[in-house]
Amino acid sequence: MYIIHRYVYIYADDLYYSRDIQNGISFLPKLMWKELNTNGRVWVHVILSLLVKYDVLLYRIINPIIITLGAFLIAKISNKDIENNKILPAAIVSSLLFLAMPTQIANTTLYYAACALNYLYPALVSILFGYVFLRYFSKEGNLSKVNLWIIVLGFFSGSSTQQAGAIGIGYFVLISLYIVFIKGYKLKPKYFINFIPLLLGYGLVTFGSVKRMLLEKDSGVVIKISETVTEILKTNIFSKPVAIFTMLVCICLVIWIIKFSKEHNQNKILRYFNILLAIGLLISSLCYIYVVIIKGYKVEVITLENITSEITLFYLGFTIIYIFSMIYVGIFILLNRGNPFILSSMINAIGAQGMLLVADSRFASAYKIIFPSQLLIFIFICYTFSELYYEESIKLNKIVFYVLIIPYLIIAFKYYFINYKGYKNTSIEIDYNLNIIKEYQNSSDKSNITFKKVPPSIYGYNLGNWNEMPYFMKQCYRINEDTIINYIK
Repeated sequence: MYIIHRYVYIYADDLYYSRDIQNGISFLPKLMWKELNTNGRVWVHVILSLLVKYDVLLYRIINPIIITLGAFLIAKISNKDIENNKILPAAIVSSLLFLAMPTQIANTTLYYAACALNYLYPALVSILFGYVFLRYFSKEGNLSKVNLWIIVLGFFSGSSTQQAGAIGIGYFVLISLYIVFIKGYKLKPKYFINFIPLLLGYGLVTFGSVKRMLLEKDSGVVIKISETVTEILKTNIFSKPVAIFTMLVCICLVIWIIKFSKEHNQNKILRYFNILLAIGLLISSLCYIYVVIIKGYKVEVITLENITSEITLFYLGFTIIYIFSMIYVGIFILLNRGNPFILSSMINAIGAQGMLLVADSRFASAYKIIFPSQLLIFIFICYTFSELYYEESIKLNKIVFYVLIIPYLIIAFKYYFINYKGYKNTSIEIDYNLNIIKEYQNSSDKSNITFKKVPPSIYGYNLGNWNEMPYFMKQCYRINEDTIINYIK
């Protein structure tokens, strides 16, 4: 990841934070108050400001480390046996999932500081909170204790973003239900003290979000439920950038359904149902490949007029069988493997997108919004491959593992090198301009400065700013307002 980060820069919102933090650490209280009243994401944007204080230097070092730690965390959680350290299969799959991130998703989640801090980091904090919470309170003796790590992680999860905070709350509620109804333990009063910091943190985010909504209520934006649902379906399931992950989920679901069918073959009704469900998923997957990957049909807004069309029926049918299978398999893993984290993650993944119907609906078409849910789905994918690798009851299990992994390895490195080449090529003009800015800052002549225009590209964010040099960009790079900006023709 560091290799690509060598060609990543600060973009768009990063420039504002980089400019403002130049006022020194004494500026942080003002920043915190501003963020509290704007969106509630206080610690998220404090860390963002610190990361971009020295332009892109710290971000290039720290972000690849966070991504690596995130991949390791997902692998650790996804391990077939949560108590042992045989995480190699899960670690391989987890790493490949990050490497295989298409540019349309990666450019606003992994390689753009502001979005990484708003989507990657908070989601990982919430996942870590859920994991630690489950491990600690799965032991009955701990139900009457207050855990400092859970208190701290809960607060940071809740006070990060709306999505990540909701995921943290989701883990608390779902794991609590598991403890009561599956484990059969009785919750003690002290247990709920661990929930208070999570709620307080989410209260801060909600406070800022409500204030922003009140400020934007007259913006003229009208949210239509049907359009929002359509955008959610498109960005999460029915678009080429996410197709590779959707297909992986379908493969994993089929593996589990076939496995459960063999394990419960004495129950004929359940066995036949599993066989029919597996066949339905396989047929749906083939249709998906044709409609989404080969033909590239776009999802249209579902209305009463087109709800009976073949393409609309396919979208609705696939969505129903896809989501049902995820919940169905999650329940089976809970009941047969005693692992509640997979089902909890799946429900959280669905809920994190469903909440867009009431919060941040305007971003429903943005791929950055799906990223927290994608990370939760990664847990299921990695868990499946770990199970497949170590499960001796599956004939030729390791061969099946490698048959699936090798093609995915090729695809992952293909996407990785596409991103590498794209960001490297885009860096040429940006590097030139940054060197010109250094010469300008060391020169006594501030009358004019001549840049190269940066071509339009998806390998970056708002690169057009280089061709206009708005006021905040001048301030960020300490270019005088009256300096004449020229461009090489």
